[in-house]
Amino acid sequence: SARDEGGKAFFKGAWSNVLRGMGGAFVLVLYDELKKVM
Repeated sequence: SARDEGGKAFFKGAWSNVLRGMGGAFVLVLYDELKKVM
């Protein structure tokens, strides 16, 4: 049904946002570590 599809789309969007946020944080941490090593 439309409601089920809306729920799936919502979770898919939320999940990609979570992954993007985690990826961004990971890159920042990695960058800081690299600067220490340099």
